Amino acid sequence: MASYRAPEHVPPEMVKDSSLFTSPGTERTPNGDSHAAVACVHDRRQIFYSPCNTRDGRGTWVIARAHDQRRLLQDTETFSSHRSLFASALGEDWPLIPLELDPPAHGVFRSLLNPLLSPKRVTELEPAIRNRVIAVISKISASSTSCDVLKDYAFPFAVSIFLRLFGIPVVLPAVPTSRAAVHIHAEAARGFALR
Repeated sequence: MASYRAPEHVPPEMVKDSSLFTSPGTERTPNGDSHAAVACVHDRRQIFYSPCNTRDGRGTWVIARAHDQRRLLQDTETFSSHRSLFASALGEDWPLIPLELDPPAHGVFRSLLNPLLSPKRVTELEPAIRNRVIAVISKISASSTSCDVLKDYAFPFAVSIFLRLFGIPVVLPAVPTSRAAVHIHAEAARGFALR
C-alpha cells in the first residue's frame, strides 16, 4: 500500500492504513472491493484517519459505526461533504449533487429531487421498475449463462431507471453504458422530454 503522510493535526495513534482500493482482499475488482474493505474497517478502531483512502491521496477520516456516521452527517457546522470524491473516480473535480454539497446548496438540490424520489412516486414506478429488471435479466439470459453483474446488469438497469425518472426515453437495447453515452442520449431525447 502506498504511504502518504497524515496532516500534522492528526494524532499518530489515530492513523491507520486502510483503503477501499488497495486493502487486503479488495483487489478482486478494478476499482477495489468495497465490501472487503468495509469488513477490514470493522476489525479496527471505530474512528481513524487513513492517509491513502482516496484515489487522489488526500486521505479521509474513516467512521466505521452507523451511529457515529449519522452524527457527523447531521453536524454540517463542523463537517463538510464537499470533496468531489466520486467525480475524482472519473478524473473530474465537480461535486456529486446533492451528496457532496453542504447546506444551503444541498437543500436546494435536494428539494428538486425529493418529489422524484418520494415513497408515493417510487411506488407508482414499481411496475415499470419490475418490468425493467425482467427485461435486463431476459437480455442477459438470452445471450449467456453468466455475466459481469456490474457491466451487464447494474449499470444498464440503474441508468435506465434514472433516465425514466427524468422523462428521457429508454430505448432498448441501446441503454447508455458510459457517462458520455448518457450525455449524448439525453441530448438526443431533449425535445421528447420537453413535450
